[in-house]
Amino acid sequence: MNRVTSGTGNSRSTFEYLRWQGKKNLGAEQIMAGPVGSTIPLDFDIPRNLQSSDHSNPSNEILWLVRAEADVPGVNFDETYEVPVFQTADSPTVESWETKEEVAERAHPPAAPIRPTVVVSPAPEGGTQFYYPAGRSVSAAFGVTLFALLFGGAEAVILRLHAPIFFAVIFGFFDLLLIIIGLNLWFGSARIVANASELTLHTNTLGWRGNKRWDASDVLSLYPKITMQSGGSRGVAYYTVMLTDRRRNSFQLGKAIPDHNEAQWICDQIEQIVGLKAKSAGA
Repeated sequence: MNRVTSGTGNSRSTFEYLRWQGKKNLGAEQIMAGPVGSTIPLDFDIPRNLQSSDHSNPSNEILWLVRAEADVPGVNFDETYEVPVFQTADSPTVESWETKEEVAERAHPPAAPIRPTVVVSPAPEGGTQFYYPAGRSVSAAFGVTLFALLFGGAEAVILRLHAPIFFAVIFGFFDLLLIIIGLNLWFGSARIVANASELTLHTNTLGWRGNKRWDASDVLSLYPKITMQSGGSRGVAYYTVMLTDRRRNSFQLGKAIPDHNEAQWICDQIEQIVGLKAKSAGA
């Protein structure tokens, strides 16, 4: 998490930006008795391109946090701990040709999600399809809709009070942007179809359709990227599956996945289908 503080005195404000978020579900059989209370096993593969813990600038800090939640009798357990994360002599190096987004060394491939957001099935036209249904992230859609209403109300007040046109344009622009994002979250769907020869993307938002196609040989990498978040350190990061082609151009495929593991699993599945894993092994 990147914690940024700006302003002075009573005007100070702090924003917390999630840069990466992983989640693991543990069964009761994995919790062990420790010297003081219970011992919870942790195992996260951290992407190589992320920053180490850094408190050198109180106005711009990098923190690594572990949040543990459990349903227990009475009040549920919910605690957050800060943990130090640093590069060491044993940390893997980043090859000079790799971009930040393409680097994600993992000791183990991600497991299939227990409660998936994306529906994976055989595609009618052949291959495998990854279907992102409309309204898949209700909490995010509701939050964006609320902000759109607030900006719309502010825009109405500005127009009624005949404030300078500059403010009306700024608030109107952001309100329109929030409305577009909200409509996409509520009503937008996407279908990624992958086979050994090509990868296609089909989108649909209230009848507004879009299609894009890549040859399998033109796909360089796929990776998850945070493009939206709700709340700060206790919020949720929403991932978009990104595609990089051989010309180093980036494209957004499926959006609004609240689980990093699922987003990474989708990337790995598509890479295997189009033969990217085999190419990497051969290289």
